[in-house]
Amino acid sequence: MGEYEPFLNAPISEAVLDIRVSRTNAPAFHDLSRFVERVKDGYPHSKTLGVIQAEIRADAGSAEALQLTHSTSSAPIGYQCISEDRKQIAQPRVNGFVFSKLRPYDRWLTFKTESRRLFDLYCEEFGSRTIERIAIRTINRLDIPGAQIDFKDWIRTFPEISPALPQGLSGFFMQVYQPYNDVKALCIINETLVPPEVPGTIAVILDIDLSRVDEIPQEPDAFWSLLDEMRQKKNEIFLGCITDRMKETFQ
Repeated sequence: MGEYEPFLNAPISEAVLDIRVSRTNAPAFHDLSRFVERVKDGYPHSKTLGVIQAEIRADAGSAEALQLTHSTSSAPIGYQCISEDRKQIAQPRVNGFVFSKLRPYDRWLTFKTESRRLFDLYCEEFGSRTIERIAIRTINRLDIPGAQIDFKDWIRTFPEISPALPQGLSGFFMQVYQPYNDVKALCIINETLVPPEVPGTIAVILDIDLSRVDEIPQEPDAFWSLLDEMRQKKNEIFLGCITDRMKETFQ
């Protein structure tokens, strides 16, 4: 089906690589500051990354006096290390490593090279990891010209409205789960309308998240070769979701 990375105006708003590691040999939060220190020349801005934890508790007593109480807390799970231009973000975490590249997106080789360099530093600092899950995600912003459009002229994957109902849409959110057995992966496609940035257009977010949890090779070269395969599959999925007319807007 071809590649979309050679497009002059790739529609990727954010590309993400998410690598999860086993909890049994994951680093402690206080250890992660060593990674922050090692990359600070290229990623000078950093901040703590937390997760909100909630607890709901039923207080003992009679049925009439039963009361529910809840509490929340924020537990740090890692850091965000942000480049000077704020276009790249490395996230060392207690449960793995995440790398993000905001637009403009260059190409896979550039993204992969920096991801691998940073993940190698993560492994050097905290020892070998057992990789349990990997995911490649691209959040694409499709700017479709026209105030009123027929979606099927531009997008091949979108919610279909019954002809018995009015065809106008002021908004939608669609989520699709699809297994791809050839790469032993699961693809989650999220699609929604968002406010346009360009006057006279309709903006659609096409979010493709391809993940794998089974038979992940632990040897580095085999691991990154698998990511090459998954990236190719992700490209095929993206190109299968849009029409040739949509592709022309990326040139």
